[in-house]
Amino acid sequence: MPDAPPGGGTPAVPGEGDLVRLKKLLERESHLRGEAESMSAAALRGLQQKYAELVHANAQLDLFHRVATAANAATTPAEVFMAALETISRHFACPVGHVFLPDAHDPRVFVPSDWWQLADPAKYAEFRRETMAVTVMRGRGLVGRVVESRRPEWLLDVPVEAQFQRAAAAARCGLRGALAFPVISRGGVSAVLEFFADQPREPSRRQLETFAFIGIHLGRVADLLAAEAQMKEKDAELAHQLMEIQHLATLSAHDLQEPLRMVVSYLELLQRRFSGRLDPGADEYIAFATGGALRMKGLLGDFLTYARLWAPPSRHDTVSPQEIAQQVVARSSHRIRAAGAEVTVAPDLPLVRGERAELAELLDALFDNALKFRGDAPPVIALTWERRGPQAVFTLKDNGPGIDPKFHDNLFWLFRRLHREEDRGRGLGLAKSRRIVERHGGRIWVESSPGQGTAIRFTLPLASETRREPAPGTGSSPAAPAAGPDPLKD
Repeated sequence: MPDAPPGGGTPAVPGEGDLVRLKKLLERESHLRGEAESMSAAALRGLQQKYAELVHANAQLDLFHRVATAANAATTPAEVFMAALETISRHFACPVGHVFLPDAHDPRVFVPSDWWQLADPAKYAEFRRETMAVTVMRGRGLVGRVVESRRPEWLLDVPVEAQFQRAAAAARCGLRGALAFPVISRGGVSAVLEFFADQPREPSRRQLETFAFIGIHLGRVADLLAAEAQMKEKDAELAHQLMEIQHLATLSAHDLQEPLRMVVSYLELLQRRFSGRLDPGADEYIAFATGGALRMKGLLGDFLTYARLWAPPSRHDTVSPQEIAQQVVARSSHRIRAAGAEVTVAPDLPLVRGERAELAELLDALFDNALKFRGDAPPVIALTWERRGPQAVFTLKDNGPGIDPKFHDNLFWLFRRLHREEDRGRGLGLAKSRRIVERHGGRIWVESSPGQGTAIRFTLPLASETRREPAPGTGSSPAAPAAGPDPLKD
């Protein structure tokens, strides 16, 4: 039985107004539920659409990555285009892919290439024959439209395209949809890649954008490979010319020495036989002529030595700069003693890779310069080194008058001299040093300023990671002279 109202009496009966309000509440609830369900369905459809777009975009990104990776691994433009044909044909299941190239005589005309990707060569042989007979003008046909617009173009169904020259052959071979895009290089459109499907196909906007990016990337890779090929050709041509120049220089210097040797011999004979018997001026003239001829002979010898350094480098072995430096200084001991010089060589010079005779010439020239171009104080010369990765940096430091930085760039050129005195050399030592260091894969430079001495620094490849150990009793200081009788200090 119904509950009694508080305080007793009969239960309250809902009025007509209450029923109306209840009905409105129920209708409102139903409307809100419908809106919520509708909004959920729309949101779901939106998410599904965004997911589909994301999958499509990811597929295009994957295609670009695959084509770019294959093209980057190529070594010739032909390999670039073949890699693109294969990758794109496989990605879109296109049975036919081909490349059109500009005509060598008229870049406005594009002609078929020999670069094809055919799923079934026998099935598509007729279409290939028709294509190889086609010449494309700018703006005409699918390829011509691509050349003119410089962007991807497509045909939904090739057999019904009246302006497509190969429509009949395509229909007989079962080819329907077609797409082509340009390869953009620095000179413009350098190629057009075309692909054919076996059913009508309309590419999406994102696919067309992807093909445009692929065409730009292929053009850059092809340009880079073409530039590398040109550089190799130039390098080979320069190497050949250099060999010819080196051969000519060697022959010239050698052939000139013989007549010069005769001139010097007869001038010296005149000096011996007629010295004091002719006019006093004649003796002076003969002396001048003899001196000039001897200097010319020395220059030719230097030039011949320098020319030989342009020959192909010989095999490099493990060499000890320590031993070479000791021998060079020992040979110069008389000059060192006469100049009152102090010469030290670091006791831990490392083993390097090089040609022993050339490195001996290098150190001989550098020590000779340090002794020759000195100031008023007794020369102090030190050879040290430091490690820099796989190379050793050697430094030959002296306390000479120093060199103004404005002359640094000229020091290592052939026959460039800062001093014009006749007894100060012929300007070959540092030029020869530079050539020797460069032949060993290193570089050489100078650090100097007036009144601060000069440091000649050069790099050579280390033979290994193991340094040459100092001899017993030599100590560990890099510039310390050896103990006991030492030919390095006089």
